[in-house]
Amino acid sequence: MKKILFVFLSLVLGYHSYAQLLPDEFHNRNDKNWYNRKTGSSLWFSKITEGKPQEAVDFAKTQMPDMEAEFLLAIAYAHLEKTDSAVYFARQSLDHGIPLSRYLAGDMYAMQPLLKLNDFQNIIKIANPGIIHGPMIGDVSTNKAKVWVRTHLKKNVVLEVSKDESFFTIEISINATTDPSKENTAIFNLENLEGNTRYYYRAKTEKTSYKSGSFRTLGQDKFSIAFGACSAHIPWREYMWSTMYSHRPDAFFTLGDNVFIDYPKNGQVQQYCYHQRQSNAHWQKFVANTPVYAIWDDHDFGDNDDFGELKKYEPAWKYDNWKRFQNQWANASYGGGNEDPGVWFKKSMGDVDFFFLDARYYREPSFINEEKDHALTMLGPVQKQWLTDELLKSTAKFKVVISSVPWAFPAKEGLEGKIDTWLGYPEERDELFGFLTENEISGVFLLSGDRHRADLWKIERANDYPLYELEVGRLTNTHRHPAMPGVLFSYKKKDAFGKLNFDFTAEDPSVQYEIWSIDNELIFEHNINLSELNK
Repeated sequence: MKKILFVFLSLVLGYHSYAQLLPDEFHNRNDKNWYNRKTGSSLWFSKITEGKPQEAVDFAKTQMPDMEAEFLLAIAYAHLEKTDSAVYFARQSLDHGIPLSRYLAGDMYAMQPLLKLNDFQNIIKIANPGIIHGPMIGDVSTNKAKVWVRTHLKKNVVLEVSKDESFFTIEISINATTDPSKENTAIFNLENLEGNTRYYYRAKTEKTSYKSGSFRTLGQDKFSIAFGACSAHIPWREYMWSTMYSHRPDAFFTLGDNVFIDYPKNGQVQQYCYHQRQSNAHWQKFVANTPVYAIWDDHDFGDNDDFGELKKYEPAWKYDNWKRFQNQWANASYGGGNEDPGVWFKKSMGDVDFFFLDARYYREPSFINEEKDHALTMLGPVQKQWLTDELLKSTAKFKVVISSVPWAFPAKEGLEGKIDTWLGYPEERDELFGFLTENEISGVFLLSGDRHRADLWKIERANDYPLYELEVGRLTNTHRHPAMPGVLFSYKKKDAFGKLNFDFTAEDPSVQYEIWSIDNELIFEHNINLSELNK
């Protein structure tokens, strides 16, 4: 009966939809082993890239039944030139819910033996894939927006934009060709839009169906931001993106550990991890309709608690990973470009300036009980100068400084070895906080991620207003961290996201911080008035 149901649903809805209807059917839920990047699927994919496909086969077999194991078996058997087995497991994985885009994204060496097989070529021909990842909205302003797409191989993409959902009148029609040197991605730059206006868009390649979404340009007196960090690919928790989408936020800030990779020198594993997320139906719908802004943290920059140090292009892997990071997003900018690589940038929305920081690329290592001959930097001199200059120039009522790691010193327990939070960089944190006081900069509060829970902190400062820190770091992870002494509120029971509701209609503008669980339960709310953020 189950097989009959599958055939019916796959015909009516397609493989991908079926995977969402029965999310647990073909996942072994072994998140501490098979879905752990160090011991599970990422590790065994890395074995394939290292020329050890038999090792991947041997371990993947132990994890059955599981669609990710079938995916890896298909690739590994193709490398072993066991054609029948490769095609069998490819079909099994597709039948059980692996999207075809997982095989087609990018141009990875690991996929080539399978993609060259005639039987697999027939699968591709029947599917006729067009846009395989995206479209994703990024960098929306009052009159501009970006749309990101990825195709299988280099292709021309047509994008149409309208003010009406029926597309009776086309406002914009433009073409772009995806770039193989950028993992077959392209970014459309939409200009001359009207403020506070809902736009609908659709994109397609030749002889394929449209993929569509919508966005609203900026200009509202009230708007909301969803935010959080730490979203390991745990298939049965990916519905988090649909939970967030149900709130229709005006933007989403993903604050690092956006995917858990931890293989800084293996670009193919990095692509593998990005493609897991980008192929997910919940994620695809969310980002097609919600502008996304991204920075990174240790697990998508390098390895656990990693640092890049001050040299711009050394070690070489950090520059390579920076280039690869840009292929996955549609931010306004990335640090200072090639002259000063990084992922920091500023985004203005209404009367709020958001300052997104890069806490990894130039970070010096900080260790417990280590004697230092100078004050350590997390940001590096160029980024720090940029931040202070931009804060001085800002006339926004609210100024939100965003770090991927916690600002509050007590936020991390059980410190061993590296000091990963701002606790390891107290002089630089004091310098930044002192700069706010010296220059009478009002309206500042802080965002952060990293810790696998949702917190509200209040950092007291002598002779100045306190700095609230809103910390959310468990979007899809199963692992969680305990609450720490001194926190005003902490939640760890379920995965959760943060939501900021800005309201400029009152005489005293405000932002309401909310914590929502993955199951759409309102856990906590706290209101901050602008008048509280002034000496």
